[in-house]
Amino acid sequence: MYKFFLFFIINIYAFAQTIHFKEQRYIYALNNSIYKKGFIDFSKESIKTWYEKSDKKLIFKDSNLYIKKGSTLTQNNSIASKVYFTLLEGIFFDNKDKINSFFKIEKKEQKTLLLPKNSVSNYLEKVEYKKQNNKLKFLKIFLLNNDRIIIEQID
Repeated sequence: MYKFFLFFIINIYAFAQTIHFKEQRYIYALNNSIYKKGFIDFSKESIKTWYEKSDKKLIFKDSNLYIKKGSTLTQNNSIASKVYFTLLEGIFFDNKDKINSFFKIEKKEQKTLLLPKNSVSNYLEKVEYKKQNNKLKFLKIFLLNNDRIIIEQID
């Protein structure tokens, strides 16, 4: 029994990690940036993200996106949101197949450049990210409307 419990605990920590991040969301039409901090919880079963001081949580599980606010859980069918979570999953777990399903991957110096394929190119210009020692240094998402999102891991 003790060995099973130890195995269970080790696997929980091996496949689950919560990262603290800061986000800058630049909105071109307003020439203004919004700054937020939040958390992304990666586990074997799902990815959860939420902002500090918010009771809303986004949950990506089995290729479906859910929004949990309080005790209410609703499904979100936004393709852009699903691509975003698939991108997070691919980057965090170094799953090139996941990333390749939506992007062409190019290495540029110490960062990775992702160029959108198919319908993703209708709203994304490119994505850049850098990981160092399995830690996300930054994730930059450039949209076609000149908006951009920059996420940096804190801690």
